[in-house]
Amino acid sequence: MRGYFARLLQTIICVSTVVVIPIRPAQADPTSERIVSVIGDAKKNCSKPQNTLESVVCKGRFVIGVRANYPGFGVFTGGLYSGFEIDLSKMIAQRMQVVPDFKIVTPADRIATLVAGDVDAVIATMTDSV
Repeated sequence: MRGYFARLLQTIICVSTVVVIPIRPAQADPTSERIVSVIGDAKKNCSKPQNTLESVVCKGRFVIGVRANYPGFGVFTGGLYSGFEIDLSKMIAQRMQVVPDFKIVTPADRIATLVAGDVDAVIATMTDSV
């Protein structure tokens, strides 16, 4: 019986603690507000985009160079992309209010692909030895 009351007391204390913790109201996210502002400014220049951000926002599509054979980071199997770099790319595109469009790049061609303008960005694992 003693063990029962001890567990009951612990449960009451835990529940009481949870109940009395004040909940703070949601606060504005200054980063989100700034992103919305930058995207809004970029949309104003759709008649003549001046940079990659404006071009991406105006066309509504973000062409991203990604690896397709690096497990955990970027893989293309069964018609689907997956991995950390894919998830990061999707999150960036979502914040920019555009659709991500993946293009497979390799370590040998990722920089050349970016410089040639075939992709808007490269999010593909790199090391200090390119």
